[in-house]
Amino acid sequence: IQSFGTLTYRREDEILAFGHPLRSLGNLSMPMTTMDVHFVVPNITAASFKFGSVIEPVGTVAQDRSPAISGRIGPQPSMIPMSVRVQSDAGDREFDFEIVDDEALAPGYIWYTTVATIGAAGKINGEYTIGLDLSIDLAGRDDPLSAGNTFSSVRAPYAAGTFTTTILTQLLTNPFEEVVFEGVSLDLTLSERIESATIESVRLDRHSVRPGDNLEIAIATRRQRGDVEETRATIEIPPELQEGLYEIRVYDARN
Repeated sequence: IQSFGTLTYRREDEILAFGHPLRSLGNLSMPMTTMDVHFVVPNITAASFKFGSVIEPVGTVAQDRSPAISGRIGPQPSMIPMSVRVQSDAGDREFDFEIVDDEALAPGYIWYTTVATIGAAGKINGEYTIGLDLSIDLAGRDDPLSAGNTFSSVRAPYAAGTFTTTILTQLLTNPFEEVVFEGVSLDLTLSERIESATIESVRLDRHSVRPGDNLEIAIATRRQRGDVEETRATIEIPPELQEGLYEIRVYDARN
């Protein structure tokens, strides 16, 4: 992902560019690169624009203000390393990225990276079941934070991206302490079919129990375009349970 514009002014290692804000984020730290402009598209009714590509990193953008962006040629900013491993019917693939270490920008870029990687390894739209395991290494903590989920729908890639971004946003914006990301890892399992099921009924083997009894439950589920399947479970009634009327609820994974 790149954004480029005109270099307005340079004094030794300090530069001003664009003549307008990027996103008016104020203080920030993101890579500054040189560009090769391939051609300019003139437009007499709106702003003309350029097509170009990155040549190499040369420094750090440090300010994004209304008059311009500013930066310094030299040291590169710290980035968040992100690795994505994908398992699918087409084979296993690995992708490595670097994400801007910025509270405002990082969540959106990680959402885009997640969704785009799923698309590069398979597809974006249509039936999908995606298993996701997220691991986050934070400075000052010995063990990584981990979370996982499964998404099964025609919009599963977007749900996977939102799940990942939500967790990272909560860490970045938490009110207790500043966090420093040392790495983000994603393990994705892709299946191009919907593997979720709907709960159709729940039956109990009896409706009156005593403390310490075992209660048998039969749960009928139906997969998409499939037959009804029955799953059985056993619940142990707590010995200390008081006499009364109780309700058993069976939920899906989302709830």
